[in-house]
Amino acid sequence: MGPFSVTIEHKDGMVLLRPSGELDVTTASQLERALAGVVGKHWAVVVDLSGVPFADCAGLRPLRWALQEGSENMTGVRISGARPEVERVLRLTGLQRPLSVGDS
Repeated sequence: MGPFSVTIEHKDGMVLLRPSGELDVTTASQLERALAGVVGKHWAVVVDLSGVPFADCAGLRPLRWALQEGSENMTGVRISGARPEVERVLRLTGLQRPLSVGDS
């Protein structure tokens, strides 16, 4: 897997973010910047984690921020495509339910 990156796609008033690579303390700031550019500016943000093979607690910090900021600014935040390893970390950190993890 190459270096970490985040692609952003705008569709029908919502935004789809696709991070790719390991999401950890060294790459979290890239996801945070991408989320900061869209949360509060669009009605829905979907983060497709299918390209993330590994995430640690520090890497998930931007998702926790997005949840809080989104609820304050009327932006729905949803995660899709999390691999079992990443879904486990989401579950352990308590982020799975509030962030509305789903497959779609």
